Amino acid sequence: SGKTVLINNILLRNREDGFFGQEYFDENIIISNTILNDPTARFLKKSCTICDYYTDGMITSLIAKQDSFGEKENMPFISLICDIIGSNMKRNNEISFLATRFRHKNIGFMMVAVQNFKSLDTILRNNATSVIIFRQTNARQLEQCCEEYCSMFGSKEKFYEIYKIATKKKFDFLYLKVYEGRALRSFEELLWDVDTDLHNDESIITDEVNDIKEEKE
Repeated sequence: SGKTVLINNILLRNREDGFFGQEYFDENIIISNTILNDPTARFLKKSCTICDYYTDGMITSLIAKQDSFGEKENMPFISLICDIIGSNMKRNNEISFLATRFRHKNIGFMMVAVQNFKSLDTILRNNATSVIIFRQTNARQLEQCCEEYCSMFGSKEKFYEIYKIATKKKFDFLYLKVYEGRALRSFEELLWDVDTDLHNDESIITDEVNDIKEEKE
């Protein structure tokens, strides 16, 4: 829950708010087999290139289109959001393959949203630089996320503790900056830093969050 709201914020908010996908990218492409039935996506449907089904051929065609412009600097700068539910996303699919080389095709932002975590290929999970986990109603799904990322925190107990803090409010989420070893509540509050164990020192957390806010300003 909450992923469409998140996509709206990333692509449609004003520059002053920090996300401005409509201005930043030449084209925003959304592949989603549920978007036509989602009233919260009504503005996305008007402003983005929408595909309401998925086949591997779509990614092949997208790569061919980008390649037709020649060198990377001549390619349109695009974002690609794949919100795919169901079994039509097979193992070794083109989305997983693209995850290893999308930057070479001048795709500046690639997002894959799923309800079943293990439906993602290992190659996709291994190449994710950022992971967002919304509040889970399925304990098994949460357990799978924990198994994948608890090493960031040293234990499963610590993962669950931070997850509960991050998702306490409706629509808030746990945001993992995987390569940096950081965990935040939404994009706002730093909860964990692997280098300094910030979660164990509330004063350090406050100072760090203030530093982030000053950098943004």
